[in-house]
Amino acid sequence: MKLVKKLIIFSVLLAIATSQSGCVEKVLFPEGHYTVTVVTPDKLRATITEEEGEDGEKVKKAKLPGTVVSLNSDYNIPADLVSFSISYTTRLGESIPSVEVPETPYSIKVPAGASVEIPMNPYTSRLYDLLEFTRSDVSPVNAKMIFTIKDVNGNKVKVDANCLCYATWDEIAE
Repeated sequence: MKLVKKLIIFSVLLAIATSQSGCVEKVLFPEGHYTVTVVTPDKLRATITEEEGEDGEKVKKAKLPGTVVSLNSDYNIPADLVSFSISYTTRLGESIPSVEVPETPYSIKVPAGASVEIPMNPYTSRLYDLLEFTRSDVSPVNAKMIFTIKDVNGNKVKVDANCLCYATWDEIAE
């Protein structure tokens, strides 16, 4: 009888300790895992075109390229991509806060165990102005896109992808 009481008390204490430590939450509500498989293209360069303006003069216009990020859901847990942000660093690793894109709402469904493509435009007009109209030789700039994903269990996961943004005068290294 004493052994049964000890087992019951031990089981109750074990259940309380487990539930208070968060272990049950991860067993009952596991966190999804997501992997960036490819960024296409991963090297971006703006293109300059000349168009005729209203007054007949030639006007130069820049076309800023976009990229597509492929994201895999590694577990069978569906999720939503809820936001993204972009930070930029020079080729020497120095942060460029003046062109950062703050946390921005985004809504894309990420099916369970599947892959989804996310269109992104990390080459912003502010970055273009920095690369083309300043004397700083910072090209290429690394654009780190940080995605916030919320799975159906309420867990938030951050995943990042990178690409390089080149000035129009800079050569793209292969």
